Amino acid sequence: MDKKAVLGACKELVEKRLAELQASLDALKSDLETAGKSSAGDKHETARAMMQSEEDKIQVQINEAREQRNTLEKLPFEGSKELVRAGHLIGTDKGLFYLSVSLGKVALGESVLFAVSVDSPIGKSMLNQSVGDVVLMRGVAYRIETII
Repeated sequence: MDKKAVLGACKELVEKRLAELQASLDALKSDLETAGKSSAGDKHETARAMMQSEEDKIQVQINEAREQRNTLEKLPFEGSKELVRAGHLIGTDKGLFYLSVSLGKVALGESVLFAVSVDSPIGKSMLNQSVGDVVLMRGVAYRIETII
């Protein structure tokens, strides 16, 4: 598997998510401005408060996606393949894992891999392991076969 292609696919997913969140935020702000011109009393205030709460939630998600983008930009691309580190593509007997940011399942052509954070349970379990080591996660054993 080409690690550059994996990194590119992950960056693309994060950028797509950012664009979707920004579009949602823009639409909500537009609705909020429109609602600001109404004078329906308590109903109006309740609706505005709910929209403001939703705007805050979207902003948190945007900040998280920006952090993911920054993390992907800073991942080491080269280096020792002796022990699993952030930025490594790990081949196991159960599938491929990209130790980067939590994106879940990533489709890359015919292949599927899982982008996981170093802070995730599986990411923490794989850190500092080497080829041949077995990692247990929720009763499932993952044998590390390759580190790229």
